[in-house]
Amino acid sequence: MSARSVELSVGGMTCASCSRRVEKSLEKLDGVRASVNYATGVAFADVDPEVTNEQLIAAIEKTGYTASISGKAVELYGVREFRIRLILSALLTIPLM
Repeated sequence: MSARSVELSVGGMTCASCSRRVEKSLEKLDGVRASVNYATGVAFADVDPEVTNEQLIAAIEKTGYTASISGKAVELYGVREFRIRLILSALLTIPLM
């Protein structure tokens, strides 16, 4: 099975030691390889398909930090919807000119 990539937002980190602690907690899970940047508050993980997002979040929260799946996918969906509405509005406005 191929690994999938997950981007997580991690809150509460204040130093490189914090990011290393989060990294270790994620890598304790079987099938997880992680890289954490405390400056951006982002953790990147390559995970086996059987590892769930909830397991990743629980591992981070167990070490005392907050975690959530990065909102970039949600943001991209919002941009796509906005673009569709803009194009549709422009097409419907042209005949009125």
